[in-house]
Amino acid sequence: MKVDDFPLKGVFSIIQSFSQMRPTKQSITRIAEIVLRQAVDDSYQYIHDPDHRSRPHGTFWPTEKGWSNDPKDAPQKEKPSNSPFDAEMKKKNFTVPKQAQGALRRGEAELVWVNVPSFDRAFQSDPDSYIGRGGAGGIGSRYSIFSDYFKNHKDIDVSEAVVKLDHKGNPSVEFVNGRHRWAYMRDQGATKIPVVLYIGDGVLDVSQSKKHGLIAQ
Repeated sequence: MKVDDFPLKGVFSIIQSFSQMRPTKQSITRIAEIVLRQAVDDSYQYIHDPDHRSRPHGTFWPTEKGWSNDPKDAPQKEKPSNSPFDAEMKKKNFTVPKQAQGALRRGEAELVWVNVPSFDRAFQSDPDSYIGRGGAGGIGSRYSIFSDYFKNHKDIDVSEAVVKLDHKGNPSVEFVNGRHRWAYMRDQGATKIPVVLYIGDGVLDVSQSKKHGLIAQ
């Protein structure tokens, strides 16, 4: 394996630069300190750097089975886009349901616009409540009822949800209210949707959700 193909290539570069030095107790201690610091920096970069795909061939990405240099394992960035339905969304007056207004006042929730593709993937981790395209898995005719309501009303109550982490450390969305509303607007092509996110013990706050790509820019 070449040095440039290894995740800790910075460490190898340092070792090579000191390889011609005459070893002393002081120099060996100094080299060890530098190597350790560089190892931490290299490891952090490969785990947390969001621009993996921009690096040259030979880059490694962390996976459940260990390091991988397969580009298929590289994190995929969500590309912002607009759809004709986004224009329809702008015509609506999104309102906060009464039961959520108190939570907002007490600082127990925040109203945010979420990134539909990533938020819906996190919603899929809850198969018992997930609603597929066209209202599949929903309750009765609630999906079609909201479809008619959306077309004929300007005021639309936003959905309410919490974001947690599953056993693998991935975000998982649980809707408190409004999952049929969410599903309908998602199916129409909305790229971002307003949602009340409840915060507190055991759930992610907005800043943490943003790190997972759930919050729209």
